Amino acid sequence: MYLAWQNRLYNFQEERKIIRDFIKIIKSLFFSLIILMGLDFLLRDISFSRLIAVYFYLSALFFLGVSRVVTLWYAVPFFLRIMPKKRIAIVGTSALAFEVFDRLKNQISSGYEICGFIGKGKTPNNKTIGKISEIKKIIQLCSLDELIIVISRKEEINVLDILKIGDREGVRIKLVPDTAGMISGKSIIEDVGGIPIISLTELPLDQPLNAALKRIADIGIALLLIILFSPFFIVVPVLLKIFSPGPVFFPQNRIGLDNKPFELLKFRTMHPQPQKISDQRWTVQNDERIFPLGRFLRKFSIDEIPQFFNVLTGSMSMVGPRPERPFFVGKFKNEIPYYMQRHRVKSGLTGWAQVNGYRGDTSINKRVELDLFYIENWSLILDLKIIFMTIPVFFFPKNAY
Repeated sequence: MYLAWQNRLYNFQEERKIIRDFIKIIKSLFFSLIILMGLDFLLRDISFSRLIAVYFYLSALFFLGVSRVVTLWYAVPFFLRIMPKKRIAIVGTSALAFEVFDRLKNQISSGYEICGFIGKGKTPNNKTIGKISEIKKIIQLCSLDELIIVISRKEEINVLDILKIGDREGVRIKLVPDTAGMISGKSIIEDVGGIPIISLTELPLDQPLNAALKRIADIGIALLLIILFSPFFIVVPVLLKIFSPGPVFFPQNRIGLDNKPFELLKFRTMHPQPQKISDQRWTVQNDERIFPLGRFLRKFSIDEIPQFFNVLTGSMSMVGPRPERPFFVGKFKNEIPYYMQRHRVKSGLTGWAQVNGYRGDTSINKRVELDLFYIENWSLILDLKIIFMTIPVFFFPKNAY
C-alpha cells in the first residue's frame, strides 16, 4: 500500500491514464516483491514458498489492473455524474491563471464547472466573462459557488475587496500565490496558531514517515552489504600494507545534512599528504597522487565500501547527493543557484547524478540539477531504482579516477 501511495495511485486529484497507472502497479508490486525476498533472506527463521509469493503477486497484478479499469472507466464517471458541480471562476488572466485552469480541467475528481476568467487580459478561447470591477454582478449572473484568485506579479488584484464581496455574496474564496521561480521545491500551507504560513520548500523527506522509512531501509541494506562485502575488509587492508605503506583508512571532513560536517570514511588510495592539500584540491584524471592499487580501487568504487558504516551510524544514506568538502561547498554556494539545497537531505553513497554518468569532476551544474530533481521527487521506489542502477555502474565505471 505504501509503494502504491508513493506512486500516487490513490491520488485522483490529477489526470489518470490506464497504461500509466498499470505501469505504476507493476513497479509497486515488483519492488514490494524484492523487499519481501530481502526480508526472507535476512529473517531465515520465517520460511515461505517463493513460488506462492510469485503466484500471489501475479494474481494481485491481474486483480489490481481490473479494479483500476473499473474505477477509471465506470466508477469515477458515475460519481462525477451524480455529484453536484461547483460553479467557479478564476480571477486573473496571467500565465499562472491559465495553468490553474488547465490543471483543474484535467482533474478527475475536482467536481468543478469552470465558467471562465475574470480580468482584463486575453484568455484562451475567449473565456473571459467580465472585468474584476464587475465581480459582484458576475457572481450573481453565473450563480458562482467559488472564486479562485490567482495572484501574479504582473497583474494587480485587490484581494481584500474581492474577499469582502465574496463574504457578502456567500461565495467561497481560494487563493493561488505566485511562487513560481522563487525557489525550488513544492509548497504547502501550514496552520500555526491559526495563522496560515506558506512553506515554499516542503520536500518529501521533510515528512517524518518518509524519513523513518528511508532510515529503516538504509540500516537494512547497509547491514546486508557489510556482510556481503566483508572479504574486502580483510583483503584490501593487506594489499594496502604491501603496496603503499601508511594508514588503511582515509577519513575526510565532508558537509552533510543541514550543512553540518561529518567524517567520511574511505580506503586510502593516495600517497600520504597534508590534510590541507587533499581538502582543497580536486581529483583529476591521471592524478599523480594516486598510487596504482588506489587507481584500481577508485575505478570500481571499492574505496567507498567503508562508507557502509557511515550509513549505519546515520551520517549518510545509501542514496542521496554525494557529499563535498567544506572548501568546495564554500566555493560552489556562491556560484551555483540552489547549491545549498543539496544539504536538505543526507548525503548518499550513490545518487541520481552518479547513475546518470555525472561523477568526479564532471559538470557540477548538471550534478546539482540532478541532485535537486532527486530531492524534490524522492520516493522509496526511486531509491531502490537508483541502487539497482548503481550495480552496472560499479562493474562498468565511467568518469571514475
